[in-house]
Amino acid sequence: MMYDAAVETRPVEEQFVRDNELFKRQLDYLLHHSDFYKAKLAEAGITSARDINGLEDIAKLPFTEKDEIRATKPAARPMVHTLLWTPLNCAASLAPAAPLVCPATWG
Repeated sequence: MMYDAAVETRPVEEQFVRDNELFKRQLDYLLHHSDFYKAKLAEAGITSARDINGLEDIAKLPFTEKDEIRATKPAARPMVHTLLWTPLNCAASLAPAAPLVCPATWG
């Protein structure tokens, strides 16, 4: 049984085009909203989404290590990382009743 036949039977070439566009949008979003990833990507020579041709260049992206993430947690507010890329009023909680999306960040 298929959950969404239109998606699951989409030609691979068409899916790649869609995935590639979403990848570039996500990279652009991170560069504009996360100081952590903006700096990390700049170290790898990526200062704009135009510096990456798309999924074909995914190997150019640097890995993020656990220790880097741990280092972004300030002692005074351990749930707020400097790598946070969504405004706190839009961040989802791990609580089951929490909202999962924030319309202010759509686009």
